[in-house]
Amino acid sequence: MRFRRVFTWAVLLTFAFSAIGCSLFQKNAAVVNGEGIPMKKVDDELNKIAAQHKTAEQKKIFQQQKKEIQKTILDDLINKKLYEQEASKMGIDVTDKEVDKEIESTKKRFPSESAFQKALKDANFTMDDLKEFIKNSLVTKRVNEKVTGKITVTEQEAKDYFDKNSTQFKDPEQVKVSHILVKTEDEAKSVKSEIDSGSITFEDAAKKYSTDPGTKDKGGDLGLVQKGQMAPEFETAAFGLAIGVVSDPVKTQFGWHLIKVFEKKEARQKTFDEVKSSIQQMLKAQKESDKVKKWLDGVKKKSTIKKNI
Repeated sequence: MRFRRVFTWAVLLTFAFSAIGCSLFQKNAAVVNGEGIPMKKVDDELNKIAAQHKTAEQKKIFQQQKKEIQKTILDDLINKKLYEQEASKMGIDVTDKEVDKEIESTKKRFPSESAFQKALKDANFTMDDLKEFIKNSLVTKRVNEKVTGKITVTEQEAKDYFDKNSTQFKDPEQVKVSHILVKTEDEAKSVKSEIDSGSITFEDAAKKYSTDPGTKDKGGDLGLVQKGQMAPEFETAAFGLAIGVVSDPVKTQFGWHLIKVFEKKEARQKTFDEVKSSIQQMLKAQKESDKVKKWLDGVKKKSTIKKNI
């Protein structure tokens, strides 16, 4: 009889847990207008971020920032829930077929199916995660389009911005430069002697001697560089060289360089006509962002949002 009573209670408890959605085990991290966001959802996102922290130092930093990261995750999930709810009110629906189409489009950016699967794994994403991400992205995009409507930026608005911020639209001084990287000063001097004697060109010397895997096959070509992009010692030498002259050996943290400049471009102010289109695009994006933010703030004010963490 005792066994029967225990068994009966177990069955009753099972049905009870089922009826209340196993609330003891599925705590909501937040409730948005009556719809719950499971704590598991927050934990899953938190675990994905944690998995990206490999070293002991990275893990330590993650633990220090864990609460803030958790808060950011929850705020993001609340926003997604609000977008879902508002999309439903607007009659916006994203179908599985549309999501699948986006997935196929994404796959085409990878050389193979295995490369695509590896990228998913590296990002700690399952296929379901990807589908959810794409659906959320499409919902957000379509809601934002409805909210912003047709926003325009006049030529005068763009011109006013240009006049007030013209220093943003300057081409800096640049040099087109190549280099040969070796381990020691003696090696650099030896290679320079070969080049100066005419027994080998700079480009061929780079292919033969340079230890920089990114440029050696291109004859040492680094392309156009501007100040602030290279090691200070390299930069000083490159911008001080005359066109066509091979530098003396230059030491940086990477080794010893021989540098040759092929072209110099002086700093210059761009004209309004050159940048008008990009300014209009930038101002349009800013207007759209401001309108969406104002709309979302309004949605939050009229919503009932209860956070449990």
